[in-house]
Amino acid sequence: MKKTVFYSFLILLTALIADCKKELTVESIADIPGTWRWEYLCGGPRDTCFYMSSTKWATIQFGADGSYLEKRNDTIFLQTTYEILGSDGTFGTLVLESPYQSYPITVMNGMLLITRLDYMDSYRKIKD
Repeated sequence: MKKTVFYSFLILLTALIADCKKELTVESIADIPGTWRWEYLCGGPRDTCFYMSSTKWATIQFGADGSYLEKRNDTIFLQTTYEILGSDGTFGTLVLESPYQSYPITVMNGMLLITRLDYMDSYRKIKD
């Protein structure tokens, strides 16, 4: 009986670990709804890069209903609605309603790239 419980636990643990490591497929702008984790930001006058760390992280939740929730270090930074315009599959424009902001976006190599002034933010999808 103890072996059966142990092996069941081991199988469940293996399945959970495999599920956590499964990478979500993102091939076009149509795949944007879901939760995205900020990976890094590059650009500016010195072409500097900043990376996610244990003290600096962010997520964006794109709702299928057009809701947008951006959190930085688990604090709500911006909550609004969004729309994607001019999409050709991998390129488009992200328009946030309030405050009104418009950013070029690209989906490339499974990443979402958002250009904000002289910087490019890179996000990886973590949840559908």
